[in-house]
Amino acid sequence: MKKCFFTLLLICSLSSLYAQNDSTTISVLRPVKNSIEFNLIWPFLPKIYQLKYAREVAQFKKGMKGELITSVNYRPWIFSENEGDKTMFALAFGYRHFWWKGVNSELSIYPEFVRIKNNVVDGKSYSDFYIVPEFYTGYKGKLGEKGLFYNIQIGTGLIIFPDQSYPRLEETGIFLNGNLTLGYSF
Repeated sequence: MKKCFFTLLLICSLSSLYAQNDSTTISVLRPVKNSIEFNLIWPFLPKIYQLKYAREVAQFKKGMKGELITSVNYRPWIFSENEGDKTMFALAFGYRHFWWKGVNSELSIYPEFVRIKNNVVDGKSYSDFYIVPEFYTGYKGKLGEKGLFYNIQIGTGLIIFPDQSYPRLEETGIFLNGNLTLGYSF
């Protein structure tokens, strides 16, 4: 009787240890659904501060997945040689698709609110609203095991509405752009 009791106790102990191990494995393999990113290049090159939030919304065959993206972009007052004193605020909405491992493409639409003071052509002030689509492609990689990551991308953009609402020294057109974001997944 004692042997049966100890055998039963041993089986119960092993099965409870196995169940704890199994649940830990499942929680570690839980897919990450949210991330937040800060653009490291933009504060220096176009002088824009950008904070992005991404939410995984789809998983496809062969490891492909998709994320919806929103971002807040702010440019403090700067002097633009082609325009004058300029500030900008934008909320962006987009979609990022992962093709294979970290290789991704992203399309974002930036509705921008722009103010110009002391225009370099006529000295007047202007306030306007623009729509700027931007397309990027790049690679997202992990930095350690705690959810930190980087995403490096190259892309293009174009002001599509309205294109010429105030005078500039140079015409606008397709422009090249790049992203280097540092982020955290949770």
